[in-house]
This record gives sequence, C-alpha cells and structure tokens, in this order.
Amino acid sequence: MKILRKFIFPGILTVIIWSLLFFLRMGETYYALEAFWITGIFLLLQALMYWVTNEGVFYTITWSIGKIIDMFRRTPKYPMKFFEYVEMKRDKPKLDVWPTLSIGIVFFMIGLIWWLIIA
Repeated sequence: MKILRKFIFPGILTVIIWSLLFFLRMGETYYALEAFWITGIFLLLQALMYWVTNEGVFYTITWSIGKIIDMFRRTPKYPMKFFEYVEMKRDKPKLDVWPTLSIGIVFFMIGLIWWLIIA
C-alpha cells in the first residue's frame, strides 16, 4: 500500500494532462496518439527535474533567495552559512523519481508504438 501512495500524484497529473490533450484536440487527425506522446514526454521531463533537484543543483539559488528575504525579517530563517545549509538539505528526504519516471515511460512507449504502427 505504501508503494501505491507514491503513484497517486503522478497518476492524477497524468490523467489531467492526458484528458486535456485528448478532449481539446479531438477534431485533429492523431489526437489520441499525441495525447499519449505529449503526456509521456511531460512526465519524463518532470522526473528529470525531480532527479536534478535531488542532486542539489538548486541549493545555491534557494539559499541566496532565502538570504535576500532574511534581510527583511526580524528573525532570520537562514542564519547559517551555505555549507551548513547544504548539510541540512541533504538530511531531508528526497523526492521519489521512480513513480513519475515509470508512468512517463509507459505513456511515451504507448505513443511511440502506436506511431510506429500507424506510420
């Protein structure tokens, strides 16, 4: 059951994106094919963004924006140095990439196989 909870957000996001693409482009020739294809690409890019975020690429940006905002607060939220901030962020749990990646691969492969059959 715990594993299935990780698929709830990517699953709901997939249904919303796919249904929007499917029903808004219904008059076009390959609307269902494009709905699978575009949804798969979108979820693969989202999984890539999760992975990049987990690796700590945006730590510098978030720390510097936090320091700028701290100038306007009475009690600073980020009184620490950058190294301490990175150590604090590494202790927090990471985003799980695999549910989004797996759903994205499934939708992308359905669109790709369908496109290969039609073409």
